[in-house]
Amino acid sequence: MAKKANLIIGKVREYLKILQKNDYRIKKAYLYGSYATANYHKDSDIDVLIISDDFTGDRFEDSLKILKFARNIDLRIEPMPYRSRDFKDSDPLVIEVKKRGKEIKV
Repeated sequence: MAKKANLIIGKVREYLKILQKNDYRIKKAYLYGSYATANYHKDSDIDVLIISDDFTGDRFEDSLKILKFARNIDLRIEPMPYRSRDFKDSDPLVIEVKKRGKEIKV
């Protein structure tokens, strides 16, 4: 189980590095969902919340822009872009990420 988790974290780090090379200044990133809680199966997506003030604030549009960078790493990567000012404790996803997510060092 730990070997699989390390593999996934490595893929996420690789993805974050590609985003950085494409001028996204990432403040923090979190693995959340089934891979963070070790409840995944072979078809589970890899949920990654990414905080960068280079995002517009339109999560759908921002997701589309950064999803393309995951193609060559792992198609299961599902980015969730947030700006710093939008990462608030009143947001249910933020609460979940802070509670069960794993911060990924960039």
